[in-house]
This record gives sequence, structure tokens and C-alpha cells, in this order.
Amino acid sequence: MKFGRNVLFWTGMYAGSGLVFVRGRIVVVDTQMRRDQASLMVELMKLHRLNPKNVKYVINTHSDLDHVNGNAELKRLSGAKILAHAEDAPRIESAEQRAMGQPKFMAARNEPFEPCKVDTVIKDDTELHLGGIALRILWTPGHTPGSICVYDERSGCLFTGDTVLGSGRSYEVPLIRLSSKAMVESLKRLEGLRISWLLPGHGDPVKDGRKRIADSIKAIEQIPKRILSMLEERARSSSELSEELLVWPQTVDTVLLELEKQSRVRRIEKETPQLTRTWTVA
Repeated sequence: MKFGRNVLFWTGMYAGSGLVFVRGRIVVVDTQMRRDQASLMVELMKLHRLNPKNVKYVINTHSDLDHVNGNAELKRLSGAKILAHAEDAPRIESAEQRAMGQPKFMAARNEPFEPCKVDTVIKDDTELHLGGIALRILWTPGHTPGSICVYDERSGCLFTGDTVLGSGRSYEVPLIRLSSKAMVESLKRLEGLRISWLLPGHGDPVKDGRKRIADSIKAIEQIPKRILSMLEERARSSSELSEELLVWPQTVDTVLLELEKQSRVRRIEKETPQLTRTWTVA
């Protein structure tokens, strides 16, 4: 799909990717799960009469495999530099870092990870200037510590990675690994942007991006209250809470651990895996 004069976006087999182009220069946002999808991106560029050799940067919104595993292939095909946040760069560059904490069944079902050097590491908000391209890169921790969003002010397009979900997703809020507070603070920073289109890592593009962001903030802020209300009725496991709330299991676990630190909930079985732990009010 084309947005305005200079933004392309498509939803691949696993996630959304896009690019911004001005005066022949191209910046790609995220590279999908597989190397062959990176090759497909090159063919899509050619369909739009864009030269893949003009890809100057690939920006990774975060380090999850479905957003970065085409990095090395696209870098070989175009010579582009990879840009990511310092908090997520190690998992993009290192197979050992990638494997830490990853269940073996996940590693077995995915295409082998191909590490790729991150050429430009950022630590805070920045701007990327390249010819006529001026992209704002916003640090939005929550989904991962180094999640970033990419904003093209000229078109009003905001690439959100997994910080904001698109339309058509079954879950109400993003997967939150860091903390619900960090995610809400990140989303509130995005509310002030003039957004013509919100282009997400998962789901369909959203025309009213600011409303989507506001709805996400409201839904996240309500999760602790909803969990406490459900646990007052009876003890429940993390997976049960996830199914009833329509929220990612890991998001539920993140909020439960926050409530546990506040002494508002307690675990009944402490040694069981997270999804099968049973929780109740403290």
C-alpha cells in the first residue's frame, strides 16, 4: 500500500514492513522473519521503480525475530546500514543473546537466525537526515527495552513496530515485557504527533492513529483493576486471565509481577511455569 507520495507499507507473512523514499534514497523499516521475504521486498521496490541499491538504512523497531531476520539478506542485496536502539542491538547482533530465554520449540520452528551487525546504535530520540528524508526516531520502551517508533512528519505516517497494534488484532493491547508504566509513558509521548496513518508491526494500518493510541493507553491502565476484580471472584492461572481479558499472556504476567511487588496479589504455586501459576488476591 502507498501512503502519500513517499511511503510504502505491506504486511508480510509474519509482520508489517515499510519504507520511506525521497529523491532516490530509501529507508526501510523492519525486515520480516525470513531471508526470502527480504528478497521479496527488493522485488516490491522494483515494481515501484525504486532501486534497491539506494536503500541507505534499515531501521529495526525492535529485536524480535519477525522484524529483524531479513536484515543480513537485505544488507547483502542493498549495502544498507542497520540502525537500532542500544538496548535491543545485542539480540540483533548475537545468536547467543538471541537464544537466551527462548524456548527450544520456538527456536526449532523458526528459520535459523542470522546475526547482523548494527551499524548505527541510538540511545535516545534522534532524527535521521538523508537527502530529503528527515525521520524522527522515538524511543518507546515497553514491548522491549529498546523499542522505537519511526515518524515521517511530511506524510504523517508513524511506524509503530509492536508498540501499537493495528486494526483486526484479537488482543486489545500490545505484548508488554518491560512494564505497563513504561508502555503507557511511551504511548503518551506518541499522542502529540500529527498522525495521518499508523503503520503497525501487526494488524492493518489505522487511519485514526491518535485514537488507537488513546484506546491502548486506556486499556493498559484498566488491566490491573480487571485482574484484581477477577481474582477476587476466584483464583486463576495466568493463561486463564489472558483468555478472559483478551490480552497477551506475557502482558498478564508483567502486570501480575507488578501487583505482586505491591503486595496486592500472591502466587499459590510458586515453582510452576508462569502460564500455569495460580494467582489470588493478597
